[in-house]
Amino acid sequence: MPIRPATLSDLPQLAALAMASKAVWGYPPELLAQWRDDLTLTPADLGRWRVRLMRDEQGIAGFYALAPDAADWRLEHLWIAPRALRQGLGRRLLAHAARVARLAGAREIAIEADPQAEPFYLAQGAVRVGARAAPIPGEPGRALPLLRLPLDGGPRASISQPR
Repeated sequence: MPIRPATLSDLPQLAALAMASKAVWGYPPELLAQWRDDLTLTPADLGRWRVRLMRDEQGIAGFYALAPDAADWRLEHLWIAPRALRQGLGRRLLAHAARVARLAGAREIAIEADPQAEPFYLAQGAVRVGARAAPIPGEPGRALPLLRLPLDGGPRASISQPR
């Protein structure tokens, strides 16, 4: 599956994919509804971030949004369609994002992860550098891991040329 830039016409599918992917972790619908704006990319996001996606025969299978900065870029989004989980697409997309950032001169990528996604990022070479309190009903001690992915060697996956 090639990785390509997202377009304005992709935005509704990206929003639906992010919501469906977040729901896989068992969050209640009312909480997902509160997060809808944070999970939805806007036309302005396409202009300021590097947003790339992968398609399969059923539509968009995954995407990432990378916010450029001088040295430390931020991974704003990385979502895989529930039907495509555990097929290596997350590794491919993260490796692609790392290559894009590295070629632009970044030294690392900052990641604020969902707690359930942290093991994935750690397995790709990210390092936990802190946490941000993010309580939700029933989980008053919930915190979002703050991670850094060094780009000296990049994530542990082979990557194709960025497009």
